[in-house]
Amino acid sequence: MNTPVSSLLTKKSIELLSVAPDTTVQKAVELMNRVRVGSVLVMESKSLVGIFTERDVLRKIVAEGKDATRIAVSEVMSSQLVTISPDTEVGQAMDIVSENKVRHLPVLEDGRLVGLISAGDLNRHTTETFRAEAGTLMSYLSGSGGIGH
Repeated sequence: MNTPVSSLLTKKSIELLSVAPDTTVQKAVELMNRVRVGSVLVMESKSLVGIFTERDVLRKIVAEGKDATRIAVSEVMSSQLVTISPDTEVGQAMDIVSENKVRHLPVLEDGRLVGLISAGDLNRHTTETFRAEAGTLMSYLSGSGGIGH
């Protein structure tokens, strides 16, 4: 849990999926479905201006009966972003996700976007870490260093 999120970023694809603010919701959803992700970053030039998620589609398009072919992502994206830095520890990032009820955390370094960490990335890392620790403990207990040896 003391692992910085930068180490998780090295295991992910280098390419960050993004759309322009004037992209229609329909086009953004098609891209998300094709790549099988739950969000896209909204970029204007090289600046992060928002994030568009599956939750935005449900709450702001479907629930309100809006036409996804006529609405730009800029109209429904989340623009008040919760961000982290590359040196944020996994445990801290998990707390931020939980406290803010978000599933995606843009990672910024000196104001520049360097990655995106999802709740799934954090859960996967934590599960892998706990499995490895459990394996080490089981090996220790069944080996020469175990109880009764």
